[in-house]
Amino acid sequence: MPKRPLAVQLGITGNLAFAAGCLLRSLRRHSPGLDADILLYTDGTLPARDAALLRDLGAHLVPYTPPDADLPTDALRHLSHMCLAKLEGFRLLAEYTTVIWLDVDTAVQDDISPLAEYGPFALALEDPHFTEAGVTSPASINVSAPCDGLKPDEPNRNTGVMVLRDTLADPEALYRRCLDPFPCTHLHRRTSSVCTILVGA
Repeated sequence: MPKRPLAVQLGITGNLAFAAGCLLRSLRRHSPGLDADILLYTDGTLPARDAALLRDLGAHLVPYTPPDADLPTDALRHLSHMCLAKLEGFRLLAEYTTVIWLDVDTAVQDDISPLAEYGPFALALEDPHFTEAGVTSPASINVSAPCDGLKPDEPNRNTGVMVLRDTLADPEALYRRCLDPFPCTHLHRRTSSVCTILVGA
C-alpha cells in the first residue's frame, strides 16, 4: 500500500479539548488545502461530546497508552506522560512520507504546508520573544546537571513543532532510543533533551 503524504499529529489529555479545537480551527482557516490526516492522540479521558466536536473539525482520534518511561518527578509537575505521544511520529513514518507534530497550544497564523519540506528530523528553535531574557535559551535549561551528549550552550530546541520525514534512517531505532533508560538522570524535559541530542548527533 502506498504511503499517505502527510500526517499532522496532536496529543491531548481530556482537559485540553478546547485548545485542540482552536488549533484545528486555525488549521482549517490557514491551511484549507492541506492534504493531511490529522491524528489526535487521546488518553481515554476525553468527554464524548468533546470527542464528537473534534471529529467534526477533522481529527481522527487515536487512543493512546503511554509506554513506560522514566520521567522525573519534577517534569511530571509540568507535563503529563502524554508528551511521549509525539515520539509515535517515528513509527508513523511506516505509513506516511512526512509527519508534523504540533503541541496543541501552538498558535497557527499562516499556512503550515511548507513545514513538510523540512526534515528529515527538524525541531523548532525556541522563540526568544517568549523568554524572560529576550534571547533563545541554551539547551542546558532542560537538565539540572551536565548530561553527556547535550551541548549546554547550543540553542534550545522545542519539540512543540517537530517534522519527521521517511528519509530518516531507522526511525524505529530512534523511537526506542528516546524511550530506553537514558544515561543522564537529570532531564527535566525528556523529549526536548533527547531529541536535541539526536539532532546534534
